[in-house]
Amino acid sequence: MKIVVGMSGSSGSVYGIRLLETLNQLPDVETELVMSPAAELNIREETAWDPEKVKKLATRTHDWRDVGATISSGSYKTDGMIVAPCSANSLASIAYGVNANNLLLRAADVTLKERRRLVILFRETPLHRAAAFGDEEAIQMLLDAGAVIDAKDMNGETPLSWASWHLRPAPILRKLCYGDIRIHPQYTGMEANLLGKPNV
Repeated sequence: MKIVVGMSGSSGSVYGIRLLETLNQLPDVETELVMSPAAELNIREETAWDPEKVKKLATRTHDWRDVGATISSGSYKTDGMIVAPCSANSLASIAYGVNANNLLLRAADVTLKERRRLVILFRETPLHRAAAFGDEEAIQMLLDAGAVIDAKDMNGETPLSWASWHLRPAPILRKLCYGDIRIHPQYTGMEANLLGKPNV
């Protein structure tokens, strides 16, 4: 089995390191590592590891600028790719197919093009972000594409929780309900609770 591992500049470097340590112990697994400069910086800031020692955990390491590397081609057979950790910038670039002379992004693009499994370790899902900051159309687009409505972020919170914290309007809250959770039909939003004089 051959797995491409990408490490981008998000907090959570320890997840990528632990992944490489685990895969390194499996006799039938080869790893192809590509690490961004921001990932190297985060490894130094967040852990006691040196990035060069992390690179030695992989079977092969590629420079992030080498868009001609083997893993940038669909004809190079791999069993999939894991991006751990994945920054918001990398996630957005992967989602929109922007690879900007970056091997990590190019390898992810090829993985999707070849219909191989791509696992992204992001602190929250795109639906969490849309629930907090997006509009109804963006949320619906993600749901239609198969976003998991009750997905948990790294703290165990759902997109509905995020929408609630950010005081999103009732239509967005209703769109994010799952299971037995419902928003009262007369609920119009937190603004109604914030108007008027407090009872003293």
